Amino acid sequence: MSTASILDGLRVAVLGATGAVGLQLAELLVAGGADVTVTSRSAGALEQRFRHLPDVSTVAADIADSTATARLMRRVDAAILAAGADPGDLERYVGMAQSVAASIEARHRIVYVSSCWSFSPLLRPVVDEHHPRPGRSPAAAARKAAEDLLAESGAIVLHLPDFYGPRVHTSPLQRAIRLARRGEVVTWPARPNVAREYGYVPDLASAI
Repeated sequence: MSTASILDGLRVAVLGATGAVGLQLAELLVAGGADVTVTSRSAGALEQRFRHLPDVSTVAADIADSTATARLMRRVDAAILAAGADPGDLERYVGMAQSVAASIEARHRIVYVSSCWSFSPLLRPVVDEHHPRPGRSPAAAARKAAEDLLAESGAIVLHLPDFYGPRVHTSPLQRAIRLARRGEVVTWPARPNVAREYGYVPDLASAI
């Protein structure tokens, strides 16, 4: 069965869609025939990012608002939570997870796009599905709490490596690429002889 036939007519919401991954997801879902709704707290950002996709429905809403999220979820069959949070507002991860978890109905398929940060500090060189998630730092604890909430509610939790590619701004690899392109000295926040995996955003969106 092709991706297009799986998605054809499926009503999908991309929650937190104005980031690098959310935009790529929306484009792929539309190409596959899905009925796509995208959300963000900023109506202006939605209009700017999705003006090239006229068939996409845009909804300005705060995912952490349980009332707004429940209203949105009643309109869809599936939802992909791809929203991030500012470093100074880590509890927002938990708030968004609580809101989505409370809105899940039996028919829903839910995917939570998470990161590798809940696995830190690393206890062994290779991070796989069996690696513990100590959740010791504030960032790791917030991610872990959000992941657990949604997993217990029946969602699929995807742990992805750090991103690079179109519209990515905060990735160490993206920053290194920008410095190299400008001919500047490249700084790297880790030992250069330690292998680390990064995900190219269009490839990650396809995998999701």
